[in-house]
Amino acid sequence: MPTPAELAAYKATFRIASSQRRFDQGSGEWRDGRSLFMTVVAWRQLGQHAALSLEVGDPVIAHGRIFSREYEKDGRTQTVIEMEATAVGPDLAWCTSTVSRKRSTATVAVSGEEFSAEPGTPTAVAAEWGADGSIDGGSDVDEVEAIAREIRAHEAAVGV
Repeated sequence: MPTPAELAAYKATFRIASSQRRFDQGSGEWRDGRSLFMTVVAWRQLGQHAALSLEVGDPVIAHGRIFSREYEKDGRTQTVIEMEATAVGPDLAWCTSTVSRKRSTATVAVSGEEFSAEPGTPTAVAAEWGADGSIDGGSDVDEVEAIAREIRAHEAAVGV
């Protein structure tokens, strides 16, 4: 299981391609047109879910902020198109999917402060360690408190 710090910094990067296809009435065949290749970056829980749900070659739909970046390589200017994803999912025109949601919440008390979150979030990972701070039968209250402080700092930084 990833640590809370690993979950908070989770990043999934993958490439998608969009190819234009046109029907040539003269020859009666489909012809491939230009293709667009884009790197997609998904952060935190979206990245984790994308990595767990999608495989290479799966048809996907991605939504987010698109931007271009230029760099020089061998004296030539190269342009790269990237997307910071806000949503990623399977393209149901080409495949089927089963949706699973984690609805329950986990709660933990650390130094008298109680935390509650959905499973898979950094707070919930700390909560799964047990309210008494026990991890695998041992007592690591200091470690749980340190992680809880890290989580609070992260949540404050991202506006949770």
